[in-house]
Amino acid sequence: MKKIENSSSEFSLSYYDADKNIKDNITHLSWESKGYNITDISLASSLDIVYTKISNEKKSKIYSVDLVKNLSEIDLKSEILGAMQASESRDELFYEDLKSNKLISNFKGVNKERLDLKDMRFLYFDREENYYFYIEKEGVVHKVIIMKSLNYNSIKQIELKHPVTKTYIYNFKGIYICQ
Repeated sequence: MKKIENSSSEFSLSYYDADKNIKDNITHLSWESKGYNITDISLASSLDIVYTKISNEKKSKIYSVDLVKNLSEIDLKSEILGAMQASESRDELFYEDLKSNKLISNFKGVNKERLDLKDMRFLYFDREENYYFYIEKEGVVHKVIIMKSLNYNSIKQIELKHPVTKTYIYNFKGIYICQ
């Protein structure tokens, strides 16, 4: 179990293995700029890497931390970010660049444009390389799009019978519940 403690300008990442009753403080990160808050956390559990995004109204930063306590800031293509997700199988982070409206991957420090999002927003991807997006108009999600391997030729669109706000789409590893 990993525990995140968040205060206005710092966070601590701790590890606890209940089976072995092992507790460890992994890292402590603080930043001087006021107005930043933790806005997203993504875990690459098979690699034991935690990615943490901090943001204010103008800028986002992403930090990675592994279990041997290596902390580093990720070199990003943009400072205006949307959703992010870590790959389960390799040291790769996907994030939404809101300035260029592209899905970017950062693999071993190299940023690569993977997809022009057009009017879509990034939601999630699963182990079978199905990427999930949504289309939002006036704050309401009308459609969920599933794309195989970031290929526009393999799109499945799901029109929601009852459009919802983004806050009502919950992601449980590929199972979506819309309230």
